[in-house]
Amino acid sequence: MYPDNDEYRLIFNQRAGSYHQAMIDCPFARDPEFQAMAEFVAVMPGDRVCDMPSGGGYLNRFLDPDADIISIETSYEFASLAPPRGNRNILLCEFDNIPLASDSIDKIICLAALHHVIDKQPFFNEAFRIIKPGGTLCLADVQKGSGIVDFLDIFVDQHNSMGHQGHYLDENSGTELQNAGFSPVAAVSKDYGWRFDSLPEMGRFCKMLFGIDQAGEDVVLEGIRNYLGTGQDGRIWYMNWGLYFLKAEKPARTGT
Repeated sequence: MYPDNDEYRLIFNQRAGSYHQAMIDCPFARDPEFQAMAEFVAVMPGDRVCDMPSGGGYLNRFLDPDADIISIETSYEFASLAPPRGNRNILLCEFDNIPLASDSIDKIICLAALHHVIDKQPFFNEAFRIIKPGGTLCLADVQKGSGIVDFLDIFVDQHNSMGHQGHYLDENSGTELQNAGFSPVAAVSKDYGWRFDSLPEMGRFCKMLFGIDQAGEDVVLEGIRNYLGTGQDGRIWYMNWGLYFLKAEKPARTGT
């Protein structure tokens, strides 16, 4: 994302196509995750919202249609795969240098991307600049020490030719937000399942989404079973997943 911290862009300039195809093939698999994020953020009509990084704009259908959504991406491949539509505009830029006015955004959403960022402080600083006083930054990502870390940094790392070693939210994340000027207001772990019509569909989806190019779908499915666990709810199969949700507020100005 940054001159010496470019992991997200490098990864998704190569993996965006596979990731996006997974989301096209199984557009509802991650609905519980997107719904949880939408409820956490609580976008209102008229809000000016940044979804960053936006990927293929998968969160957009869960946000209020009368909000002004600005999708920010640093990966040109992702930006090219998701043309503007409806109330959504795309901005390709660096996350520590966003060409938006100070105090101009009501809410910023950052879903499942920060574990690709080593030094998060420049992003938090820039987010603080563009958010209006009283506005919020809402994060959701993998938490350090969770079982999902082992799936990503052991199994995916072993079977993805680009590797995978994440930089996860932890006890320092709140301090970094405070260093930028934010006041943390909420922190909660949310567990849910990604949902599929069949186990083979689950294996194919994760193979494409995580860029697992050195293992077949059967091996991917076995990795999911071993590291995450699967279950069945009627005719729907699910794999266990969950993220750590953080909300921070830019303090409102008082007096003059």
